[in-house]
Amino acid sequence: MRIIKRQQNYQIVLNELTLPVEDLERKLITDLAQIIPAEKRSSQKGVYWNKSSRKWEARIRVSGKAKWIGSFINETDAIQAFKKAVNENIR
Repeated sequence: MRIIKRQQNYQIVLNELTLPVEDLERKLITDLAQIIPAEKRSSQKGVYWNKSSRKWEARIRVSGKAKWIGSFINETDAIQAFKKAVNENIR
């Protein structure tokens, strides 16, 4: 990373990308927003991270219709609830 001064404005050169300093914060926030959700993906089908409520949600489809299982503070509880719902609907 280099910081250069051009006509009273500072710019940052990062990996061949030149940005005015004012745009750097916006770019970093955008880049981080793309990275952070990746950490909130469940390996379990039917379990999702709800960004606005900041909780894990579990949903299942029964006869082609979506069925809400619930929202949970941690992923483990959401996975357990999803598996329980699957077992109940198979019988």
